[in-house]
Amino acid sequence: MGKVKKVLCVCQAGLGSSLILGMNVEKVLEAMGKGDIRVEHTSIGDTTAGQADLYIAGGDIYEQVKVFGPCVAIHNLVNKNEIREVLEKYFEENPDEE
Repeated sequence: MGKVKKVLCVCQAGLGSSLILGMNVEKVLEAMGKGDIRVEHTSIGDTTAGQADLYIAGGDIYEQVKVFGPCVAIHNLVNKNEIREVLEKYFEENPDEE
C-alpha cells in the first residue's frame, strides 16, 4: 500500500467522538515521530474507500468502517496509551507503511 500519509478518524456523526479521537491521534503520532501524517475526522456516512491510508474507528463501528480500507479500532477514545499501543502494533505489522 505504501506510506501512511493520511489517517481518517470515523464516528457515527463525524462531530464529537471523531474530533476528540483525531486530536488525540495527532498528539500520539507526533510523539511517535510521525507528525507528518495528516489526521482528519468524519462521519461513517461520509466515509469512502480510498479516502485515507488508515482508518481509525471506535470499537462500536469498527466492523462497518473496515470495509473502506486498512482500519484499527480504539475502544477508549481519550486514552492516549491505548491509541499509541494500537498504532505501534499497526505500524509494526505493516512496516512498509511507516
